[in-house]
Amino acid sequence: MKSIKLLFNNPAFALFLWILSIPLIAWAADTKLSALDNLGAAPATSDELYLNDAGTSKALTIANLMLYLGAAHDTEAELTALFAAKEAQLNNEAGLYAVLSDVSNFMQDTENFTSGKTITAVANGDTTPNVAGAATGGAIYESDDNGTITNFIDQAAAGAGDEDDFANGDWFVFLVTDANTTIDFSENADIEGNAGIDWTGSASQITALLFIYENVRWNCVTLTTGMSSPTVLALSAIDMGGGDLEIPNGTDPDVDVTGQISHDTDGANEASDEVIRAYDGSAQFAVERKLKCFQTTVISPNDLDDSERDAFPFFDNNTGMVFTITEIKAWSDTDDTEVNVEVASVTNWSSPSTVDALDIDTDGTGVYTDTETAITDATIAHDEMVFLDFDDTDDPGMVKVSICGWYNADID
Repeated sequence: MKSIKLLFNNPAFALFLWILSIPLIAWAADTKLSALDNLGAAPATSDELYLNDAGTSKALTIANLMLYLGAAHDTEAELTALFAAKEAQLNNEAGLYAVLSDVSNFMQDTENFTSGKTITAVANGDTTPNVAGAATGGAIYESDDNGTITNFIDQAAAGAGDEDDFANGDWFVFLVTDANTTIDFSENADIEGNAGIDWTGSASQITALLFIYENVRWNCVTLTTGMSSPTVLALSAIDMGGGDLEIPNGTDPDVDVTGQISHDTDGANEASDEVIRAYDGSAQFAVERKLKCFQTTVISPNDLDDSERDAFPFFDNNTGMVFTITEIKAWSDTDDTEVNVEVASVTNWSSPSTVDALDIDTDGTGVYTDTETAITDATIAHDEMVFLDFDDTDDPGMVKVSICGWYNADID
């Protein structure tokens, strides 16, 4: 709503108030409204107020008044709502006084809340600040390194130091603008809120606390904390009721306070990986990562029996979820070592299928390697076993295989 001050700067509204003042003068002399100057002709027996609108006499109704003031006026909706209930009373003196009283109250309330209130700083270091203005409704106070506040009082009232001087429904806003002001919500019969947990302000965030007096104590009914760098908001429980909870996330979402968590969307820059981070007081650590890796090393695989060499058990999936392989790496001490990665039921190893074929032939320093990311059959179902099938003609002294992937948790 626009400030009511704008109304007084509007010539049409000033004219409206001038017209309303005429009947009061007329009644003082017991004069009929129809006999007043500048008014339209009206029946001699009428006490209704008329407007002379371009030579046409119109009864003073809300609709005619709005047309007279101008349909495009910003205050039309407010004035219409204000006078609608009083329109029937405009034909008598008491009714007009009632309307003018409502206008006065309306102007006062608008002045209070649209033109701004004075913000009063409480006494520095005062742990029971004076908030006497709450008794008249809606005062605003600002903290000043108050320490731990245990109560809000009216120091001007009799028996100062007791919040009992206030009445149910009294209220005020307390702006906390420093980090040295704490509200004592714990074990305090005089102030209630924040799930009974003490709350401390921040020098970088202005926090507006709304206190309402009820049942012989101050109740903090809102705790509006700046979100760009919030101070601690203590809650006894969070029930999302089937909703969503989003934690800080990004490619490098640092955490530096014990208890904070974040979602690193690219893990440690490993393809397909993601990490949940936390802080232990000195370092960020991975609570959990998306990728799971399985590794095994086989010494002299050609020394194994044929049945063991052709179906060397690697790992099984008994999670109830599908495991999707994203990468297979292999190392060998001899060039051109061939190994097949295969999969079969955990209860029937006789007919495995190929997951991917490895050819360990990339020269390293003292080692040969192979990396596969385009996996032939990347999904390992629940209750399937992964095997290694070594070539019968190769004779490596050592083969190491690492398989990484992720579990699909979208399970009913």
